[in-house]
Amino acid sequence: MKTAPATFVILVMFGSFVVILAAVVVVFRPDPQPARVKPGPGRTKSAQPVIARADSGGLKTAAQGGQEKENPPVDRVRAESPPPSPAPQPPRAVPMTGLSVSGKRLQKELRQEQKEMALLKSEMERRLAEQLAIRKRKLSQLADRCEQLETGEAAQVLLKLDDETVSEVLRRMDPKASLKVLALLRDLGRAAPVPFP
Repeated sequence: MKTAPATFVILVMFGSFVVILAAVVVVFRPDPQPARVKPGPGRTKSAQPVIARADSGGLKTAAQGGQEKENPPVDRVRAESPPPSPAPQPPRAVPMTGLSVSGKRLQKELRQEQKEMALLKSEMERRLAEQLAIRKRKLSQLADRCEQLETGEAAQVLLKLDDETVSEVLRRMDPKASLKVLALLRDLGRAAPVPFP
């Protein structure tokens, strides 16, 4: 029989997969645990291995001293076996009034974080107020200096600033001086007209 190389490759891959799967099953197979038998009426607490014999209707167990005891037939043993244990109950929800230790700890951490956030907010508001005060002071200083300069020099200084800053400086200047500077800025080709207050 002649096989194509692709078929041969697929068969080799399948074979290697089977070998790897078998190795995984052998390596990760759980250890066998002895079956637990609950003692019932007429039974002892120790579980004994059961050996079936074909000559009698019942089962015989091999006792530790080589002695054999007669056990009831298999059907009877199955009928006497205890019912399966009920399924485990899911965990109950913790009522809100009685929080667990971890819930109380989480609430405490949350309150701490809220306090830290409030402190950060107040700090940021303080810094913002400081920055605004500094900006107003600098704008007032710039307006005072622009009033002292000639109209052309003041226009050259203000030409480098953005429209909002120029508008703020012009508001702080003397109205007559600011009108002269504004007219010169428009003559110099300010891209966007500066709004006058």
